[in-house]
Amino acid sequence: MSQTPSTDEQGSPAGGDPKGPFGKVWLFLRQVIDELKKVVVPTRRELTNYTLVVLVFVIIVILIVSGLDRVFSTGADWIFGGDGPIEEEGVDAPAPGPEQAPGEELAPEDLEDMNLEDLDIEGGEDGEQLEMEEPEGDDAAE
Repeated sequence: MSQTPSTDEQGSPAGGDPKGPFGKVWLFLRQVIDELKKVVVPTRRELTNYTLVVLVFVIIVILIVSGLDRVFSTGADWIFGGDGPIEEEGVDAPAPGPEQAPGEELAPEDLEDMNLEDLDIEGGEDGEQLEMEEPEGDDAAE
Protein backbone atom coordinates (compact mmCIF):
# COMPACT_ATOMS: atom_id res chain seq x y z
CA MET A 1 0.00 0.00 0.00
CA SER A 2 1.25 3.38 -0.85
CA GLN A 3 0.51 6.26 1.38
CA THR A 4 -0.18 9.63 -0.16
CA PRO A 5 -0.78 12.74 1.85
CA SER A 6 -4.42 13.80 1.84
CA THR A 7 -5.30 17.15 0.36
CA ASP A 8 -8.17 19.53 1.07
CA GLU A 9 -10.54 21.01 -1.53
CA GLN A 10 -8.04 23.63 -2.61
CA GLY A 11 -5.29 21.16 -3.38
CA SER A 12 -2.98 22.26 -0.60
CA PRO A 13 -1.75 19.74 1.97
CA ALA A 14 -4.33 18.97 4.66
CA GLY A 15 -3.65 20.62 8.00
CA GLY A 16 -1.08 22.95 6.46
CA ASP A 17 -1.64 26.68 6.75
CA PRO A 18 -0.70 28.90 3.83
CA LYS A 19 2.73 30.43 4.24
CA GLY A 20 2.88 34.07 5.29
CA PRO A 21 0.32 36.84 5.04
CA PHE A 22 0.26 36.80 1.23
CA GLY A 23 -0.64 33.11 1.24
CA LYS A 24 -3.57 33.81 3.58
CA VAL A 25 -4.81 36.66 1.38
CA TRP A 26 -4.54 34.48 -1.72
CA LEU A 27 -6.44 31.64 0.01
CA PHE A 28 -9.17 34.10 1.05
CA LEU A 29 -9.53 35.45 -2.49
CA ARG A 30 -9.74 31.94 -3.95
CA GLN A 31 -12.47 31.02 -1.46
CA VAL A 32 -14.41 34.20 -2.29
CA ILE A 33 -14.25 33.40 -6.00
CA ASP A 34 -15.42 29.82 -5.33
CA GLU A 35 -18.41 31.13 -3.32
CA LEU A 36 -19.30 33.68 -6.01
CA LYS A 37 -19.49 30.84 -8.56
CA LYS A 38 -22.31 29.34 -6.46
CA VAL A 39 -24.46 32.49 -6.61
CA VAL A 40 -27.68 32.15 -8.61
CA VAL A 41 -28.94 35.36 -10.23
CA PRO A 42 -32.75 35.56 -10.17
CA THR A 43 -34.66 35.92 -13.40
CA ARG A 44 -36.57 39.11 -14.13
CA ARG A 45 -39.86 37.40 -13.22
CA GLU A 46 -38.49 36.14 -9.88
CA LEU A 47 -37.09 39.58 -9.09
CA THR A 48 -40.47 41.19 -9.81
CA ASN A 49 -42.27 38.64 -7.64
CA TYR A 50 -39.84 39.10 -4.73
CA THR A 51 -40.13 42.89 -4.98
CA LEU A 52 -43.94 42.75 -4.92
CA VAL A 53 -43.93 40.37 -1.95
CA VAL A 54 -41.67 42.73 0.01
CA LEU A 55 -43.77 45.80 -0.83
CA VAL A 56 -47.04 44.06 0.14
CA PHE A 57 -45.48 42.85 3.39
CA VAL A 58 -44.24 46.37 4.23
CA ILE A 59 -47.69 47.84 3.55
CA ILE A 60 -49.31 45.20 5.79
CA VAL A 61 -46.87 45.99 8.61
CA ILE A 62 -47.54 49.73 8.21
CA LEU A 63 -51.29 49.11 8.49
CA ILE A 64 -50.85 46.92 11.58
CA VAL A 65 -48.61 49.45 13.34
CA SER A 66 -50.93 52.35 12.42
CA GLY A 67 -53.95 50.40 13.70
CA LEU A 68 -52.22 49.56 16.98
CA ASP A 69 -51.19 53.20 17.37
CA ARG A 70 -54.80 54.31 16.87
CA VAL A 71 -56.11 51.70 19.35
CA PHE A 72 -53.58 52.58 22.07
CA SER A 73 -54.04 56.31 21.49
CA THR A 74 -57.82 56.00 21.81
CA GLY A 75 -57.41 53.80 24.87
CA ALA A 76 -55.07 56.29 26.53
CA ASP A 77 -57.48 59.14 25.78
CA TRP A 78 -60.35 57.11 27.25
CA ILE A 79 -58.39 56.13 30.38
CA PHE A 80 -56.90 59.55 31.09
CA GLY A 81 -59.92 61.48 29.84
CA GLY A 82 -58.16 63.88 27.55
CA ASP A 83 -58.02 64.75 23.91
CA GLY A 84 -54.38 65.67 24.08
CA PRO A 85 -52.61 68.91 24.89
CA ILE A 86 -55.20 71.64 24.33
CA GLU A 87 -55.45 75.09 25.78
CA GLU A 88 -58.13 75.66 28.38
CA GLU A 89 -60.85 78.11 27.47
CA GLY A 90 -60.62 81.48 29.15
CA VAL A 91 -56.87 81.25 29.75
CA ASP A 92 -55.05 83.87 27.76
CA ALA A 93 -51.41 83.98 26.93
CA PRO A 94 -49.40 86.45 29.00
CA ALA A 95 -49.43 89.99 27.72
CA PRO A 96 -46.37 90.78 25.64
CA GLY A 97 -43.91 92.93 27.51
CA PRO A 98 -41.11 95.14 26.28
CA GLU A 99 -38.24 93.51 24.45
CA GLN A 100 -35.67 92.36 26.97
CA ALA A 101 -32.61 90.21 26.57
CA PRO A 102 -31.90 87.63 29.29
CA GLY A 103 -30.08 89.28 32.19
CA GLU A 104 -30.82 92.79 30.95
CA GLU A 105 -32.62 95.16 33.32
CA LEU A 106 -35.58 97.22 32.17
CA ALA A 107 -35.18 100.97 32.01
CA PRO A 108 -37.85 103.14 33.70
CA GLU A 109 -39.17 104.31 30.32
CA ASP A 110 -39.75 100.66 29.35
CA LEU A 111 -41.83 100.16 32.47
CA GLU A 112 -44.04 103.14 31.61
CA ASP A 113 -45.11 101.40 28.37
CA MET A 114 -46.37 98.32 30.22
CA ASN A 115 -50.11 98.12 30.86
CA LEU A 116 -50.34 96.74 34.38
CA GLU A 117 -54.11 96.35 34.14
CA ASP A 118 -53.63 93.44 31.71
CA LEU A 119 -51.64 91.49 34.27
CA ASP A 120 -53.57 89.04 36.43
CA ILE A 121 -52.03 89.55 39.84
CA GLU A 122 -53.71 87.97 42.82
CA GLY A 123 -53.28 89.23 46.32
CA GLY A 124 -53.56 87.34 49.56
CA GLU A 125 -56.84 86.27 51.11
CA ASP A 126 -59.79 88.51 50.21
CA GLY A 127 -57.66 90.37 47.66
CA GLU A 128 -55.41 92.09 50.22
CA GLN A 129 -52.04 93.39 49.07
CA LEU A 130 -49.05 91.13 49.64
CA GLU A 131 -45.87 92.64 51.01
CA MET A 132 -42.35 91.49 50.28
CA GLU A 133 -40.39 90.36 53.25
CA GLU A 134 -36.71 91.11 53.59
CA PRO A 135 -34.50 88.01 53.65
CA GLU A 136 -33.10 87.13 57.03
CA GLY A 137 -29.48 86.35 57.86
CA ASP A 138 -26.12 87.45 56.51
CA ASP A 139 -27.30 87.39 52.89
CA ALA A 140 -29.50 90.46 53.48
CA ALA A 141 -26.46 92.72 54.04
CA GLU A 142 -24.94 91.93 50.64
